[in-house]
Amino acid sequence: MTVFCDSTILAKFDELIRNGDSRRTKGCAYSFVAGKIFPSPQPNSLIQKGIIDWTIHAEKEWPGEEVYEVCPGELVTLRTREIVNMPIDVCGIWNQTDALSRKGLLLVNISTVPPGYQGHLTCTFVNFGMSRVRIQPGTRVAKLMFLSLDCATSSPSKPWETQVYDSSMSAMASEFPATFLGISEQSRKLEELVATGVSKIASATENLKLDAIKQLNASMDDACANFKASATSDTRSVVLKAFPLALTAILFLAIAQWGATKILTENVEAVSKARADQIEEKIDKQLDSVRSKPVFVYSGSEESKALLERMKALEDQIRVLEAEAKTK
Repeated sequence: MTVFCDSTILAKFDELIRNGDSRRTKGCAYSFVAGKIFPSPQPNSLIQKGIIDWTIHAEKEWPGEEVYEVCPGELVTLRTREIVNMPIDVCGIWNQTDALSRKGLLLVNISTVPPGYQGHLTCTFVNFGMSRVRIQPGTRVAKLMFLSLDCATSSPSKPWETQVYDSSMSAMASEFPATFLGISEQSRKLEELVATGVSKIASATENLKLDAIKQLNASMDDACANFKASATSDTRSVVLKAFPLALTAILFLAIAQWGATKILTENVEAVSKARADQIEEKIDKQLDSVRSKPVFVYSGSEESKALLERMKALEDQIRVLEAEAKTK
């Protein structure tokens, strides 16, 4: 088995490849470009990507604005612009390009092109990167190595017409998930499950809160009732226990009040008696002083008349003082 070099490929180029550009032959392979793109259906998108056909114009006639962006995780199928014609004694190896692989766009249908095959080739890409990868009409999407067999095959592959091939690619792409291994669908389902679970947890939490509040209120009511009953019982018990002590205190206060009243009365009587004795002693002294004075006889003069009236007033005053002393 021998691998064709670039000079061998170029020597047999018209025999091996149709609608191709010999300038894309390098080393031991020829690089193919995209002809049609068959996007996978997008179940969560309102805008579905349609089939993109870059074969309606020659490759050189595209202005350069045409582009298809492969989103992260997206699965997309495209078929080549070129048609390959494999001799019955030649096979090919369908392989990845370094330029796209460095961007995270990987060819997942690396395979062998059988001897005798005639038709377009398919690229099934998955974007494993974190950014969108741009594909344009002139983007080299995959490369083919040609290997010479030791003899011609006895069961060559059948040829594929372009229309039949495109119909097959379209049907196959429509069955593909939007993302590799259905990650987007699984992610969406997981998000729905998470949302449902969060909703259920929130509802259960709210119910638990309500139950907890009800239980707390019931516990508080029971505690208040128990406290009231205990307080009433404790109050009665305290009153009964304190009654003898209170009675003793009342008796003690009554006795103390009686004693204080008696002492105060005795003191008042003693003070009154002492005051009366002082007044009586003062009156006696005044009487003694009056009795010891000479008696004046009225002589008919004004001085005698005034003196007699004064003595009479003194006697009246003495009688009043004696009456008050007797009363006290």
